[in-house]
Amino acid sequence: MVRAKSKVSALVSAYFCANYLEERLDNLAGNEIIVVCKLNSPEHWIAKGFKDVKIIITPDVPTIGKAWNDAAKLASGEYLVTANSDDVFLDDGLATMANVLDENPEIGLVFSDVMKRVGNRSTYWKRVHFAEGKVSTIKDELRRRSIIGPMPMWRRSLHEKLGYFDERLIVSCDYDMWRRMAENGVGFWYIPHALGEYLFRDNSLEHRNIQVMKTEMEQLRAN
Repeated sequence: MVRAKSKVSALVSAYFCANYLEERLDNLAGNEIIVVCKLNSPEHWIAKGFKDVKIIITPDVPTIGKAWNDAAKLASGEYLVTANSDDVFLDDGLATMANVLDENPEIGLVFSDVMKRVGNRSTYWKRVHFAEGKVSTIKDELRRRSIIGPMPMWRRSLHEKLGYFDERLIVSCDYDMWRRMAENGVGFWYIPHALGEYLFRDNSLEHRNIQVMKTEMEQLRAN
């Protein structure tokens, strides 16, 4: 299998995650890594220890969409992934998704199952039950619920056509972006295997703002 190297750019929003950041950056080695963080924060000093990591400094803590947009605009890779402090890609996860995009030019985004780790226990997290391949019902599925999961890969060129993440949204800017892609005819490909591991943390952005997320998603589905 061909390794996914500089073809992939990882967008890393690094705030309040110093305990996990070094492991996450090690996990992304061999790809373009762009870290967004505050000046002289613990995360800044950790990122500076990786010579090939690109660093974007912010004066305060932006929305997750703003951080991802800043990183995406600096990225040079053909494909993008978000790599948050609670995400770890398994050995061939990035390469597997990149190969799907290489071999299927009509596909714009690839997603998969993941493992979910709570404490020291890791279990299989299966969010959907599609067959492997292009998801023909993706537009209707995303109108009803969020199914993409935390670790998809998509073509950077899509932002030139569809814009970037909505920086006004606190939690749900990724769901909004995937919906826009689907509504504009972008092809989605599903891989029914775990290609990454999601670390469940009570203090993660999503879980600190669970009611905000529910409200945002209800508003998006109503549009």
